[in-house]
Amino acid sequence: MRAFLWLESVICAAPVNILADCKRKLIKSIFTHALFIAINDTSSKNEGLKLNAIRISAKLYKAVKQKKKQEYEELILNHLLKIMMEDEKDLVRRECITQIDLNEKTIPYVVMRSLDRSAKVRVEVYRVLKNNTRIGFMQLDIADRTHLILNGLNDFE
Repeated sequence: MRAFLWLESVICAAPVNILADCKRKLIKSIFTHALFIAINDTSSKNEGLKLNAIRISAKLYKAVKQKKKQEYEELILNHLLKIMMEDEKDLVRRECITQIDLNEKTIPYVVMRSLDRSAKVRVEVYRVLKNNTRIGFMQLDIADRTHLILNGLNDFE
């Protein structure tokens, strides 16, 4: 566990371009280990490990995206989206929403989280969408805009 926390601090402190220049084998090994923990760790006392694994995976996603390593890019993003959609802990779903880059593929999944059972997750969805400067509200698909407005108006919490 300490080694994993150390790894997270090193990866999160490293500039993306340095991570992008790492060997594919190293990136794949770190990513595989991080996702194994994020997906398979179901114990409630190690919730922090799962959050660390999500942060590591998100940082590696940015590195492989910069290096244009398409196969890893899709793999990491799909796993992060799966965790965001299926994990039972609201803290984990919130962390995924915070870490995922918004683009045409991820926005519909993030919008679906505006119906989450946790008010904190729903608030995080609106906060992330509001603070994203690359994608404005009017650039969203009409269906996504409609869902966001209706879900927000129907939210009583």
